[in-house]
Amino acid sequence: MGPVVDAKLLEDRLEVTNAKQRFVPAKDNTVATAKSATDAAAGAAAGTSFVLVLALLAGAAAAAFGATTATRRRLR
Repeated sequence: MGPVVDAKLLEDRLEVTNAKQRFVPAKDNTVATAKSATDAAAGAAAGTSFVLVLALLAGAAAAAFGATTATRRRLR
């Protein structure tokens, strides 16, 4: 191998090393963004399901109250 080939090989290795150094922070940033978005979505889903359970319980209580009221009227 001649000096030109060795210089090109060193240049290519340096370029690969630089590309790796740029890739790692970009990958870490992407992973952090994905985790943040997942946490936000999970929080929203949990809040929504809690509200839906409360609405279901309120509907069940209203149905029970309506049934009790209707039974009392009918028995009079």
